[in-house]
Amino acid sequence: MSLAGRKRVWVKLFRAPLKVRYLEVVEMKKANLKMIENLEQMGFQNFATVYRNLPIPALYEEAVRRREGSISHRGPFVVRTGQYTGRSPNDKFIVREESSEKDIWWGDINRPIDEEKFDVLLLRLQAYLQGKDLFIQDCYAGADKK
Repeated sequence: MSLAGRKRVWVKLFRAPLKVRYLEVVEMKKANLKMIENLEQMGFQNFATVYRNLPIPALYEEAVRRREGSISHRGPFVVRTGQYTGRSPNDKFIVREESSEKDIWWGDINRPIDEEKFDVLLLRLQAYLQGKDLFIQDCYAGADKK
């Protein structure tokens, strides 16, 4: 299969210590290498596997394989959430720092956290993710139509 044809293909990309599987197109190889480098520069390393932009069927397969839920007779994936069933709006914080401080509408919704507390949380997250699989989905969010 020719790269010039820009056909959808699935490839495996290995780069110690991370593995990235199910890349969407071969042309994304450089972008994925850059993503791995960026994760490592931010202190994230030693993942078991990094899954990036898995298509819906592959997400289903992974979730079923991991016994995280089941597929109902009509097709949707069903999970038991336990006692934590939704997001916690009171747990959302924005790092208060000089370059963006004046652009944030601070209040009950956009609550500040100082850089030192954020750094402590980041270290805890980095430690927690050691040896775990990581799922990354490139998405867009926001109201800007551009």
